[in-house]
Amino acid sequence: MKANILLYIVFTTTFCFSQNTFPTNGNVGVGTLNPSKNLDIYGGNASTILKISNSAPALYSTEIHLGGDTDFNKSAIISAPNAAGWYRQDLYFCLANGNDLLSTGLSEAAMVIKSYTPTGFGYVGIGTTTPDERLTVKGRIHTQEVRVDMAGPLVPDYVFAEDYKLKSLKEVEDYIKENKHLPEIPSSQEIEKNGLKLAEMNMNLLKKVEELTLYIIEQQKRINEQTSEIKDLRKENQEIKGMLERISKLDSQLKK
Repeated sequence: MKANILLYIVFTTTFCFSQNTFPTNGNVGVGTLNPSKNLDIYGGNASTILKISNSAPALYSTEIHLGGDTDFNKSAIISAPNAAGWYRQDLYFCLANGNDLLSTGLSEAAMVIKSYTPTGFGYVGIGTTTPDERLTVKGRIHTQEVRVDMAGPLVPDYVFAEDYKLKSLKEVEDYIKENKHLPEIPSSQEIEKNGLKLAEMNMNLLKKVEELTLYIIEQQKRINEQTSEIKDLRKENQEIKGMLERISKLDSQLKK
C-alpha cells in the first residue's frame, strides 16, 4: 500500500511539474488559438487587452522597457518616474540612451503628457518637460499642411465693407516713419519677446493684402482717369495744331 502511494506521488509530481513552460521556438497566444507573433494578445471589442500593475499604493518607478535586457540596451521606456506619478498621472516617453526624440540626458523625458492641470485637461510636450499649451514642441516641425480653425468675425473681409475707413497712404507713411513697422503688425522686438501667433498674424497679413488691393484699385482708377485726360489733351493738341496750320496758310495767302 505504501509502495502504491509513493508511486502515485512520484507520477503526480512528474506530470504536474512545469506545466506552464513553452517551447523556445514558436508563438504564444492569449485569447487566440492562432498566434502570429511571439506574443499575440487578442482582447476583442472594447476589452482591456493588457494590464500591468503592482500591489504598492502608488506607482513608483513602474516602467515598460522595449529593447535589450540591460539598462544600457533599452530602446525605449514608458514609465512613471517616481511616486508623484500616481498623483500627477503623467505619462513619460523617454529613451535610455538619450539620443532620440530630442532627449538630452539619461533622466530627461523626451515626450511628456501631463494631466495634473487644474482644469483636468492635459498638456503635451515634445522635447520639453514644461509644456505650456495643449501641444508644446521645442524644436522644428516638418509637415505638409497645417489647418487652423477660425471664427468668422476674425476673418478681415470687413475691409471690403462700404463703411470701412481705409487709411490714406499718407497716414500709413507717417506711421511707418514713426514706428518702423506696419500698423497692426507687431514689431520685431515684440515677436522676439512674445513669439508669433500664426493664426493672428495670418489674419493681419490678409487684412493688409485686402487693404493693399483697395489701394491698387484706387490707384488704377486714377491711372484710368489720367489716361483719359491725356487722350483728351492729345486730341485738343491735334486740333490746335490743325488750326495753327490753317492760320499759317491764310497768312501766307494774305501776304501774296
